Amino acid sequence: QLDELKEERVEKTTQKSTKWGVKRFKAGRVESSGCYVANNNSRKLMILQKLRTEKWSNRKTAKHFGVSESSIRKWKKAELEIRAAPKSAKRLPGGGRKLQNPERDQALIEWMDDNRKEGIAVDGTMMKVQAKKLTGGGDSFKASNGWLTRLKKRYGVSTRRRTSVVQKLPQDLEDR
Repeated sequence: QLDELKEERVEKTTQKSTKWGVKRFKAGRVESSGCYVANNNSRKLMILQKLRTEKWSNRKTAKHFGVSESSIRKWKKAELEIRAAPKSAKRLPGGGRKLQNPERDQALIEWMDDNRKEGIAVDGTMMKVQAKKLTGGGDSFKASNGWLTRLKKRYGVSTRRRTSVVQKLPQDLEDR
């Protein structure tokens, strides 16, 4: 009979609505509602502040905010860096995946700048072909649309077309 009660307790779930989404608590475990909450630096600092003011353990804080306990430990170690970084940043400077071939990217950006200075319009297809040439044939590099999008975002490059249409009307047309 006692075993049946334990099984019944495990099957019961309760839901708690938080400002970051609905969390389901099942036998002491927090399950996400499927919506991912980015932990930007301001949220990390708020969690660390709550940890200190309430004198909670890492485990209780992690359970309360729906983050992993290891994340809390990492944030405590890197608190000075988190305070120095911008509040909206989700990752500390130098974090993230490293570029596989930064020399290729730099050479491609220089090639693009040179062509633009000569008046040649450079589009995405031209950039992908040039990147394949710079890489050579032996690499497993694929110049995909996703790679191109991330490259343009990383270096702040756009491939908009030049237009000859004036954005503002001349003054004499506005007076009429």
